[in-house]
Amino acid sequence: MTDMQSWKLTDQLMLKMMEFDSGDPKRIQHFTKVYEYAAMIGRMQKLDSKMQLILETAAVVHDIGIHPAENRYGKSDGKLQEQEGPAYVQKMLATLNYDQEVVTRVMFLVGHHHTYTEIEGDDYRILVEADFLVNLYEDHADSRAILAAYHRIFRTDAGRRIFEDMFMQKCTVQKIEEPDYGCEGRPDGKTMLDKVVLICEDGSLKTIAAEDQYLYEKEINEGDRVYLIAGVPVAKNEIE
Repeated sequence: MTDMQSWKLTDQLMLKMMEFDSGDPKRIQHFTKVYEYAAMIGRMQKLDSKMQLILETAAVVHDIGIHPAENRYGKSDGKLQEQEGPAYVQKMLATLNYDQEVVTRVMFLVGHHHTYTEIEGDDYRILVEADFLVNLYEDHADSRAILAAYHRIFRTDAGRRIFEDMFMQKCTVQKIEEPDYGCEGRPDGKTMLDKVVLICEDGSLKTIAAEDQYLYEKEINEGDRVYLIAGVPVAKNEIE
């Protein structure tokens, strides 16, 4: 048996995909991270072996349509990725003799991985969750985008657990201090930022600045339990 034959099939595919994205470390880093999270969530959710293979395969090639779309249209938005990707998936998987049932499903997943309505199947759901875990970090998403993704996208127990550990830190508000503008008062048009001191579950002490109006609207007060997301305290009732 040759070295190539002894390699795990997914490892062979990853090398093929690295060659496809040659010279683009950002894309290679992206799909390897999505693959790792997808594979991990799939194992934690106890997928059967065939679905796990489909999921891992789709995670490796999910963005295969980016470069073809850029070459053809000069851009690579989600819909163009979905449009261009499946044909390249079919061609690449054929070189490694993937089972046709696997190829067909992976083509479907790649052709829909930016479509978030009517997600059917654990492989589809987990692929989307893994892609979001990576994209939210790589895109430096703010607290609103992170919170929206949590409620809109994440459904699996494993995906939500990883998401919470990655983006949400549970803390208690120890102190809120309003700024002292002296006898002249706050200047017109100036946003009032409060100093918020938090004690987090890991024992760390954090001090952040938060808009006074935001804290008032969210009814965040001293002694409250909050989630710290992208440097912003989020009320417990917005999460649970």
